[in-house]
Amino acid sequence: MIQMIKLTKIVLINWMYFQKATLPLEGNAVIVGVNGTGKSTIIDAIQMLLLGNKASKFNANANAEKRNLESYVRGAVNTEEKEFLRPNDVITYLALEIELNGEKHIFGININYKHERSDLSDPKYFYINGIELNADMFIKDKFTKTYDDLSKEYRIVHYPTLTSYQSKLKEVLGLKDKRYFTILSRAVGIKNINNCNDFMNEFVLDDKTISN
Repeated sequence: MIQMIKLTKIVLINWMYFQKATLPLEGNAVIVGVNGTGKSTIIDAIQMLLLGNKASKFNANANAEKRNLESYVRGAVNTEEKEFLRPNDVITYLALEIELNGEKHIFGININYKHERSDLSDPKYFYINGIELNADMFIKDKFTKTYDDLSKEYRIVHYPTLTSYQSKLKEVLGLKDKRYFTILSRAVGIKNINNCNDFMNEFVLDDKTISN
């Protein structure tokens, strides 16, 4: 049986300029807009969810400003008036909904920032099966839910390690090639490739040291 895999929805809670956003997708989707409207912010959220790696190459376009996980969580604006949109404690959620042969799969990540300790937590990885994704899942009384509260309300499968989360991604997406995570991290760099040699080196050939 042919498996039909579709990315149908993305949710961003406290991610750069997005405080609470649900992005529905249908068919082929193109992200367009003038500079500063959040195109790279959305791509980097998808990258984070499909790789799970907190050391992802955010906004890797050579002409773009450098961002890291903390700057996305706190909403770094770096103006004279303020440094961050969210200067205090922050709870961030990223989630995407994948539909596979009519069944919905939610992959999500939770990250917390504690202002008093200047501490950014390691990502918490989770998976929910069989329900529809929406931003209100992560909000209660206009406040972002803690991860414990979210876990009590929904039948969350928690993945304690990056490797276990990536294994679930590969299972649901039907990925066999062990190079998936390496190739995807290179592909989201948003840069022009002008010749065949560069394409082969970036996306086909493995990095190997050749001894003379």
